[in-house]
Amino acid sequence: MQLFYNPSLDNSANQFSFNKEESKHIVKVLRKKEGDELHITNGRGVLFTAKILVADINKCKASIISTQKRHPKMFR
Repeated sequence: MQLFYNPSLDNSANQFSFNKEESKHIVKVLRKKEGDELHITNGRGVLFTAKILVADINKCKASIISTQKRHPKMFR
């Protein structure tokens, strides 16, 4: 599973935008497109599943579709 990290993401988030560097990695390297799912953690035991809304190399946007509270050691 590919796991992205963003410490500012919290349980109230509905959408998320990746920075330019991560957006380019997602779209160009991983070849993800609209509708694909990604996993994001905030490093505090929360795993977010998100669906890509806009697959742009400058600003990839995703919608949070589920949130799971997990023990932080499960991400190692």
